[in-house]
Order: sequence, then structure tokens, then C-alpha cells
Amino acid sequence: ANGNNRVELFLTSDSASEGQGNEYLGGFDIDIQTSPEMEIVLPNGIDFGTYPKLSLTVTGSSGNTSYYSTPRNVLDPTQTPIVSFSRDTISTIHNDQTRIEGVEVKFYNTGNEYLDWFFDNEQAWAFTEPNNGILAAGDSVTIGITLDSRDFSETDLLSDVFELKSNYVNNPIVELPVEIDLSSISAEPMISFGMDTLNLTYQKEPGNKVYTESFYMHNLGVSGLAWRLSKNQPWMGNINPISGTLSENDSVEVSMDISINGGMQTGIYQGILVAFGSYGGGSETAFELFVTLELIDDIPPPLEPTIQIMGEDSLSISVDSIQVQFEVANFIVGPNPETSNGKVKVFLNDEELLQRTSTDAFYVHNLQEGLNSIILQLFKHDNMAVISASDTLWVDVSQLVSNNEESVIPNGFALSQNYPNPFNPSTLIRYDIPVSSKVEISVYDALGRRVSVLLDAYKSPGSYDLRFDASGLNSGIYFYRIEAGGFVKTRKMTLIK
Repeated sequence: ANGNNRVELFLTSDSASEGQGNEYLGGFDIDIQTSPEMEIVLPNGIDFGTYPKLSLTVTGSSGNTSYYSTPRNVLDPTQTPIVSFSRDTISTIHNDQTRIEGVEVKFYNTGNEYLDWFFDNEQAWAFTEPNNGILAAGDSVTIGITLDSRDFSETDLLSDVFELKSNYVNNPIVELPVEIDLSSISAEPMISFGMDTLNLTYQKEPGNKVYTESFYMHNLGVSGLAWRLSKNQPWMGNINPISGTLSENDSVEVSMDISINGGMQTGIYQGILVAFGSYGGGSETAFELFVTLELIDDIPPPLEPTIQIMGEDSLSISVDSIQVQFEVANFIVGPNPETSNGKVKVFLNDEELLQRTSTDAFYVHNLQEGLNSIILQLFKHDNMAVISASDTLWVDVSQLVSNNEESVIPNGFALSQNYPNPFNPSTLIRYDIPVSSKVEISVYDALGRRVSVLLDAYKSPGSYDLRFDASGLNSGIYFYRIEAGGFVKTRKMTLIK
């Protein structure tokens, strides 16, 4: 057929032959010479139940029908992806032996169009891989879900409805209920001494001597902890108190006599103090504190305290804030005079700015254009007027720019997938901080053990890159987790050596 032609469409039955039509759909005029190919979009609402096939005729300008098509089967006119899950829900029980678990769920695209999908889950106790993609018609994908209940107790019920969001028009959000029952988990004693070893050094003197040492024991578990202490060396003397109970997150100060008799020689002696903890008369769990005693002829003079600002002694910047990190030696920084030596005073341009009771990194704001001095000084609790040690950082602020001109503040907290992944031996981790926050990023192995703390510091708003060096770790699956301003996110990475 040439020139202007009339194309008419018909619905036909399964038994129809070429050129037959049972129900007229409509027609249109077309110049087949200039448009040899065409796409016909059928309207919604057509019932293909009675007449499931489509045929067409072409009639020329003379009125003669020159072409009859063979009836063809018609696809679903909605041309939509359709989502279906391999399971309706994920329900599991965790016990003392199972606190981290991997489960799989498969979903299918049973429609006749591609599926653009995103798996939405914001829970800290579950993370998915992969969590987005494009699925062709008729294909399926398996999602691995890691369920981690280690941060929760037996009284918690972890339950949420995960959402698969897609371009499935009739049902753009498909729900998958997920729950973890923790009622089978028993309360486990968790006792900490705040240190692995108690190191003691005494000068050997004639006769017998008794010294008293104090330390703290902490209950990191739930309330109602029954505890008792035991020792294994004769020079480890009276312990007070030697037993008791502790509430949740409570502590007790314990004193222990160290008995040095005249027959003991100079050298190193080692012992173990064991704390046994239990709940409700159940089985006891042991926690050890190693005690190392060194007897010497002469006590060396105490080492002088030092404080050092990490990095360069001087630097040039173009913003009005800077993060300060520092190290302290032979001096314990803290708020309590009974457990620490003193505090850190911070001076900006010779004026006292603040006092620090920890060695965590901090920010100094409102730097002025030109040369600024940041001075850190150690002061003892008993005499805040006496300087124990100090260090100075010189900061030259030039061409100060405002945040509105050059910096971009992220809209929200985020933790990106590391790159490269898999990696060997290092990889880059990017994270976004929308407001000044304390940020902690840690790495865990497949058993949930923390193997590295990458960051534990306050960060100002911005996007940051953090490099993780896994040279000392074995090949395998690892997880990295961020906690910042109430935001918690965990991602998976693979180390291949």
C-alpha cells in the first residue's frame, strides 16, 4: 500500500483467521510511505477475556482493503512490573548462642516490564545487601538480611515492617514484616574492672609491710548482679568488700591489702583476682583482673607529665574553626580527683576558653584573621594555679571565607558504601554530618567482635573521607558502623588478600 491509508483495529477470538474481526476498536489515517513503522498504544479498560487477540486491516485511498493481518496475542495492556516475595514474613528467635543471623528472601518481577526497586530499612538491628536495583521482567533477586540483636536485651521485641518501594503502579510499596523474639535470651553477667592489669610497684624494705590499693568494679549488665571476689596469691590480702550486689550500670569501690613480708625478694610477682557474677542464684561467670607486683630496691622518680598537640606545630587555614587532637602522658585527665590527676585548660590568644576533663578531640571556634595561639595546659586538681605541662599550636588564618560561599552542608546524616569493595588492604569510607556531632565509626568482624575504632571525635558539619587500613586483618566479611547524633547505620565490606 502506498500514500494515505486507513488502518483499522479489531479484537478477535482464538479461532479467528486472517482478516476476521469480532469487535471494532477504531482506526486512524496514516501515510505508510513516510511512516513505514508505527507504535500503537491501546487505551486502558479493554476486556481481553472474550476476544484475546488483535488484528488490523489496511485500506487504500481507493477504498480497497489491501492488507489483513494475522491475529496476534495481546500482552497485558498495563505493561507493568508485578512484585511478589518468596515469603510473607521473617520471624526468628534469638538465644544466647544466636545473636547475629543471616536470612535470605527472594522477590520476583512477574510482570512484563522492568522493575526499578529500593529496599527501605532504617533499623540498626538489620541491614540488607543489596538494597536497590533494576529487575527485568520475569527475573528474581535474592536479598541477604543480617539480623543483629547483640545490642538488645531479653525484654526487647525487635519488630518492623520493611518496605520494597518500586515503580509497580498498582502497589508501589510492598511490605515485608520482620521480627526477632529475644525472650529466650538469658541475662548474662557483665563485669568490668576498667583495666586488664593492676600494676603495682613497691620498694623493698626490711620487715613486713602492708599497702592498701583501691580500684572500681562495674556492672555493665542488668540489675540484681550478685558478685564475689577471689584471689590466688598469699601476698594478696584482705579484700573489702568481698561480695555484694550491684544495680544496672552501678559500680563499687574495692580495696585490697598487699602484704609484703621480709622474705620476699626483689622481682616481679603475678596474681589473679577473679570476680564471679550471677543472677538469681544461677550459674556464675568469671571475670579476671591480673595483678602484677614489682619489688625493687629503689623507687625511680615519677615521670614528668607531658601534653602534646598532634600534628604540625603551626598551620595556615582559611576558616574560623579547627579540630584539636592531643595526647597526654604520665598524667590522668578526668573530673574526679579520686581517679584522675587534673584537667586540661585551653587558651585562645592568651584568654582561657574552656576546660577539658577528657582527652577526646574538640573544636576551637571563632579564630581571628591573622596569627592565633591555641595553648593546652595541664593543671592538677589540688592546685589549679600550678602548670604541670603545656603545648602551643599556632594557627595563621588568612583570606577567611564564610561557610555560605565555599562549604556545602549535607542535608542529613549518611554513611556511603566503601570504595573500592572488595579491597586490599585499604579502602575509603565517606560519611556526611549535617550538624556538629560526636561521631564514632567502628569495624566489626563476622562474629560481631569490634576489631577497630576508626573515629571517636566531634566533627563539624560536612562530608568526610576516612581511610581504613586492614593490613593486620584476615580476608573475610567485615561490617562498619557509624553512630552520630542519634543516627546509626551499618554497611558490609569484603577484604580479599
